[in-house]
Amino acid sequence: MTSTPLAIVALDMLVAGGSGMSRLDRAIYDGLSFLEMGTLKETPTLQQFCTLLQTAVVTAGKAVNAVDVFVLQSAGGDVDLNVDNGLSLFKSVSAFGSLYEAIATAKAKLAASPSDSVLIASFFDSQSDQAVSRDADYPVFAFDEAFVSGQHSYGETTAGACVLLSSAGSSETELALIVAQAQGDDVIAVGDDALKQAGVTAEKIEYLEVTASANSSLNQKELSGLTQTYGGNQDALTCAVGSAVSTLGRCGSVTDVVSLIQSTLAVYHRYIPMVPGWNAPAEPALWHNTRFYVATESIPWFENKSFGARRAAVSLVSDTSVSQFILQENTAAKQRPNTYLSEATWCFYPICGNDLDGLTAGLKALQQAIEQKNDDQSAHLKALAAEYFANYQQQKIAAKYTLVILGESSEVLLKEVELMLAGLQVAFDNGSERKTPKGSFFTPNPVGTEAEVGFVYPGIGAPYVGFGRDLFHLFPGAFSSLDAMSRDAGASVNDDLLFPRSKTRLTPQEKKEVERVLKVSLHKISECGVGMGYLLTKAFRDQFKLNPHAGVGYSMGEVSMYVGLDAWTDPGAMSEPLADHPTFQRNITGELFALKEYWGLPKESPAGSKPTDLWNTYSLRGDPKKVAAEVDKEEKVFLTIINTPDNMLIGGDPESCQRVVKALGARAMSMELASSIHSAPSSPEYDRIRELYAIEVNERTDIRFYSTSVYKPVPHRTQAIAHSIAKSFTEPVDFPRMIEEMVSSGVRVFVEMGADRSCSTYIEKILKHSSGNSAGKEGDKELPHVCVPVNAKGTDDHITIVRALAKLVSHQVDIDISSLFLTGNAS
Repeated sequence: MTSTPLAIVALDMLVAGGSGMSRLDRAIYDGLSFLEMGTLKETPTLQQFCTLLQTAVVTAGKAVNAVDVFVLQSAGGDVDLNVDNGLSLFKSVSAFGSLYEAIATAKAKLAASPSDSVLIASFFDSQSDQAVSRDADYPVFAFDEAFVSGQHSYGETTAGACVLLSSAGSSETELALIVAQAQGDDVIAVGDDALKQAGVTAEKIEYLEVTASANSSLNQKELSGLTQTYGGNQDALTCAVGSAVSTLGRCGSVTDVVSLIQSTLAVYHRYIPMVPGWNAPAEPALWHNTRFYVATESIPWFENKSFGARRAAVSLVSDTSVSQFILQENTAAKQRPNTYLSEATWCFYPICGNDLDGLTAGLKALQQAIEQKNDDQSAHLKALAAEYFANYQQQKIAAKYTLVILGESSEVLLKEVELMLAGLQVAFDNGSERKTPKGSFFTPNPVGTEAEVGFVYPGIGAPYVGFGRDLFHLFPGAFSSLDAMSRDAGASVNDDLLFPRSKTRLTPQEKKEVERVLKVSLHKISECGVGMGYLLTKAFRDQFKLNPHAGVGYSMGEVSMYVGLDAWTDPGAMSEPLADHPTFQRNITGELFALKEYWGLPKESPAGSKPTDLWNTYSLRGDPKKVAAEVDKEEKVFLTIINTPDNMLIGGDPESCQRVVKALGARAMSMELASSIHSAPSSPEYDRIRELYAIEVNERTDIRFYSTSVYKPVPHRTQAIAHSIAKSFTEPVDFPRMIEEMVSSGVRVFVEMGADRSCSTYIEKILKHSSGNSAGKEGDKELPHVCVPVNAKGTDDHITIVRALAKLVSHQVDIDISSLFLTGNAS
């Protein structure tokens, strides 16, 4: 029988780094020690915490004098909170020995009086204030093999935490639901009781928040019991294990409350929290054949639609009792805003001016403002950025030029200002861009607000392991956007390959192997590119209000274009057929049946052979005309894609390809890619491809959909698009010709909506080569243009995005960057 749930409607925490849900969420998501979240050096006071409690209640829309406070006092260091030390404004104050007792009492109280609210609070007064260590050799999680009981311990700090509870009412403001709470002496029995109360099976628990005590016997007791209750007996890794101690340390009852907070934020914001510094389990035998894994970076938590909601279990084990809680997602909460974008991104300072002197004066003024000391320098820099944004909003229409300074600290920002000052004169003299290694940017030749924008979608080889990991947290609407586009959001981006799960930290070699599997599975990497391209497009259109005039796809990126720019009514309809489509599974990749038939070879491959023995792809430099002439001499070699005026791909029989390379005297690189796409052997697949992509279209928009099938916009009709895709997939691609056509039609801004920056690199080379042609000119005057990648392998998503925005702002493209400067408690 399921129990009546409680709703968590507000939560907060106070440490020396400051307070506020946005900081707390960022600490958990980024795996930071809570003391690293600010520059405040003073130890938090009891009075500050009592003020925070009142603020949490008022922010949730409750009256302070109508809320009961339940204070936890279960461990040494827990402070006795009462009316005498600042809580006199509340309805009542009571003390409890454990989080379980407080929640159980709150449940009974709210059942009797549903309109009431209960605030559970705890304040820990540390004598040492030794923060969780971030030394690479110091483990911060007792389940890790490196943690040795007796040698290692958890840090501690003075801190306070609270959660506000009310009766569940399916309100969108409810962060999560407590659907079960159980207590006893045995971990297994308590877990079984909690699952029974929640009315779910163990497999529906996808995140497990643990105590991970530094006491070896308690640690063993907890882990052994949890593996039997929640571990299952399977190899599929479907339940993440984490703990608040990895970021907070052990701070009495405060850590118990923060465990509840961490799990709440995980189900509300839909991510699996990371465990920083994790290597491997200390008890591998217990973990073996369980569904447990540990995230070494926070990853998106995609919905398993058969489960109905995301669920987490919280395990608290002490030397006196065992308790567990099951939290469930509030599916009624459709909009789940956060301020991670403004919290995580570097400070962004736009400066307007009409000449060199004006911009120089603006930079020197910024320099002086940054040098001003403040108790909380991080908050000072963010507030200063907000001031500069407000000034930019007033000045941007009349200003001739705009430059942007980026940086994450005073030291970095001052260096960025110096670098910009040093190169500004040269930029004006040469008419060239000024760009720093950090991404601060200035152009003396902005494209302007009237410039046409084109979104560019890269091809199948672009996605990589970890691609877009933070996008779902940076842009909270991403989950609903992807759900609307696909039947299964996780499968649509192949999350098992993009964000691989493991019981141990993956080595670089293991990551490379996952990436290899991703890249050789044409249908998987295609789906991944489509899903993430759609997500990036929605982020830039909805969040930053960047509206494209045109779109183009490189190779299979053409499908991403139609999906991303909402050409089709139901793009998810192709997901399931694509997963087992013969063209993309076996015919032009995999077993290469279409190629074998084209060359008159038997279907069965020789024993021990691999696909690249039959077909391999090579990247080489040279003149496309000379390469084409040499390729024509070989029956089994094809020029598949011209990337730039001096770079292209050829594919075919490896020995024949090597003869072409040798005859040209060119430099070539093996791509280890066995796919006959964009060549004559793929032409028999034309009708199958056309049928797959014959999807009903949405109402026509003003966006022009360019295709290499015709090197001009494709009519916005179902069959026209289907034929265009089939033709472009089965014929060679001339990318320079396509880009030059777009430039001739007025496109000046190319924004790459996909992984890495390969297309941006190609386009920059194409336009540089074409600068002497009529394309991109107005009379004798060369028109400015800009290429903007929004992702770069090896760089955090928020950094590449803010760099992209800096470029667009300096080029005076019409875009809304206000979300970079939002402040406050989003939860």
